[in-house]
Amino acid sequence: MKNIKSYPALQRQLFNTAVRLLKPGGTLVYSTCTTTVDENEGLVEWALDKHPCLKLSQHTPHIGGTGRQEVTNLSPSNLHSLQYFTPGSPVTCVQEHHNVHTIPKLSNNVPSLTNLLDLEAECNQDSIGFFIAKFIKSNES
Repeated sequence: MKNIKSYPALQRQLFNTAVRLLKPGGTLVYSTCTTTVDENEGLVEWALDKHPCLKLSQHTPHIGGTGRQEVTNLSPSNLHSLQYFTPGSPVTCVQEHHNVHTIPKLSNNVPSLTNLLDLEAECNQDSIGFFIAKFIKSNES
């Protein structure tokens, strides 16, 4: 348990170094294979507070779920920028319609799924937990 509790501090140290080395305009992709809040949404919240030069960026395609609102104070826009996979969760795909994000639930049993939806179904069913955040460093550091 002591080791597990030490991971968020290590993640922050590594993240600080990555931000320092990242050129203005550069992309930093942060990804974990865990479902812990402190290493996922918690780290994103900390990173945006600690490093005002960073902004979250949308992924294309957006596969999987979004950040979990109940565990963080991140804005809905920032939560929708995150990709989150957890075993057994319903397949989701974030869509934008007139700047409004919706998360339609999809069934794995629908035979007419497109290749992207098949990929989403596979990602959510064959995962121990995954988290992805994409940051862009502003030109003003």
